[in-house]
Amino acid sequence: MWLIAMAGILYCGMHQAAYGDMALVGSIIRDAWDAGITPQYETCKGVSHHHLQLVDDQRQAEWRDHDCLAAGLPEDLKQHQSKLFRKAVQNAPKPGWNPELGDQG
Repeated sequence: MWLIAMAGILYCGMHQAAYGDMALVGSIIRDAWDAGITPQYETCKGVSHHHLQLVDDQRQAEWRDHDCLAAGLPEDLKQHQSKLFRKAVQNAPKPGWNPELGDQG
């Protein structure tokens, strides 16, 4: 469990978060879109950390079904995930994400 429950604190939404869609929560939300856990327009803005943890738990269960590898996804999901990831990489520099820095931002 990677999220720490924080009473009263709500998530700002993946498009408003630091590093936008490239942050960990953004990745979880994109994966949830692919798995049909959340609708593709859902950015989780205003949801609790507990809700994000539930989404992540469901996402992890889906990934286990595919050996936790994108290569294990059915072709249609693999293409959809690739499309979402490319879009996230395109938009990521706007909030300050720099691919040259890796996990450091």
